Amino acid sequence: KELELTIALTNYCNFSCVYCYQNKNEKLMTTEVANMIIEKIDRILNDNIFEGINIHYFGGEPLLNIPVLIYLDENIKKITDKIGIVYKAFLTTNGSMLSKELLQKVKFSSIQLTFDGLEKTHDRLRVSDHFHFKEEIELIENIMNFSQAKVLLRTNICKENKDEIIALHKYIFEKFGNERIEINPNRTIKYHQDDSFEMLSVQEYAEVAYQIKLLWSEQKGKFELPVPRSTPCKFPYGNAYAISPEGYCTFCSLPIFFAVALWIKRKNIFLMSILKIKKCFLFAKNAKNAIYYHYVWVGA
Repeated sequence: KELELTIALTNYCNFSCVYCYQNKNEKLMTTEVANMIIEKIDRILNDNIFEGINIHYFGGEPLLNIPVLIYLDENIKKITDKIGIVYKAFLTTNGSMLSKELLQKVKFSSIQLTFDGLEKTHDRLRVSDHFHFKEEIELIENIMNFSQAKVLLRTNICKENKDEIIALHKYIFEKFGNERIEINPNRTIKYHQDDSFEMLSVQEYAEVAYQIKLLWSEQKGKFELPVPRSTPCKFPYGNAYAISPEGYCTFCSLPIFFAVALWIKRKNIFLMSILKIKKCFLFAKNAKNAIYYHYVWVGA
């Protein structure tokens, strides 16, 4: 019932996180490409197929391309206001360029920030020359004060930070409460042999994630066991699509060697009949029947 688009505004980033998988380049989505997306969204939503649209602004670091983000947001809002359906904006960001003004201008439903341990460990794993643990804590305060967005707390768990993760979550909950904080723990994967951290085994990760789950249940008053899922994310089926900075429609927002991305030329068949595009994915039918165990919240 909802159309979900993950739009990568750039693959470039101003951080050098030790576990990053992105093949960085300075390509930014242009207004021309944004207009193609807006035009297609307008045509699709006017067909009355969907009851809402969720846009996930992604990167790289999407806020390196703020003008196009604002341009997309303003025009998509005009379309949905005219039709009378719900538009929700989501942001995944390192936070370094998220200003009070942008928080007030774009009504994000959720903002994902990453904390990879307490201050010293976080600053070693998430390498930046100007934006560190203290600044990111101040940013959460700004989000709470200048927007209605929830904060999705991402933690990339590895051997270097596993013993701090519970203390980190307790610190966040004590400082900001739990009403607008959600959590997204993730087992950090090595994409390059020389990445300067050590992976946890599945068992080690499960033990840490279980402790996070217990802490979360204390905060929210409920506990849910992980369950098998037919697919690890929304992209193999349904109405979820990822769009690259160049305007290609891809199978997933993760790199091609990890997600088996299928690229489609934008000029002639860019998002061409969004309901038919899935038929281009030769493995989509089989993917529905495969079982991937989402082992204690393994994040995407």
